[in-house]
Amino acid sequence: MKHHSPSSLKTWRECHLKYHYRHELRLEPKEPDNRLETGRIIHQALAKFYAEQPEARSDTLLGLALGEGRNLSDAGREAAKILFHYWQHYGQDKELPVLMPEMRLKLDYDTFELVNILDGLYFDPSDKAWIVEHKTGRPDIETLIMEDEQVLFYQMVLERIGYKVGGAVYNLLGTNGKFLREWVPRKSDEVQYLYDLTERLDKEIVNDKARDPHPSYWCRPCPYRPICWMRLTGGDPNYVIETEFIKGGS
Repeated sequence: MKHHSPSSLKTWRECHLKYHYRHELRLEPKEPDNRLETGRIIHQALAKFYAEQPEARSDTLLGLALGEGRNLSDAGREAAKILFHYWQHYGQDKELPVLMPEMRLKLDYDTFELVNILDGLYFDPSDKAWIVEHKTGRPDIETLIMEDEQVLFYQMVLERIGYKVGGAVYNLLGTNGKFLREWVPRKSDEVQYLYDLTERLDKEIVNDKARDPHPSYWCRPCPYRPICWMRLTGGDPNYVIETEFIKGGS
């Protein structure tokens, strides 16, 4: 059965051609984005760190930071530096006890599945679930609270499969060495529209075969920008795909 994710649906709404390149052709740049690679390393380390009891975390994160940074790539060194300071800032971090890290959630529709992978799930004393989101780079907490629809998708799926959700925990790891944690309560009525929206977007993806580009603000950071430039200037986009991208990526 085909599946969608909050990320793939977001990509479709940004640009149908971008969706085609990323989720149908599965094109990945041959030169990795150091910013994205740094985030990946940090997420992997934090998943292992928070899977343990707090008292067992003595220097676990420091070890993970050094381990993830052994390849000496720019991304590895940056991740190790951030994780080192994160350990100095939070230590064993008893505020977040054992999490269910990298939790995979699935919601079945008639013709597709909505698949979600959470950074972590924490249960408070009243047995309410809190969605833990690790954010790297220079995230803005106000923007996340106002615009982060991905967390609302997670909440919708959790509630549909029987969990009581308290809200989201944004765990911000800034590249500027600043760390912030914000507990944001959420209500069920905030997510009701997402179930029907997902069905509507699936029908659009099935019926709209054109895969036309949608020029917008999102073109600026898009990794497929060189392909579109070739399309617009009469060049050969297949040449760019063959020389700058890997087909059939993750």
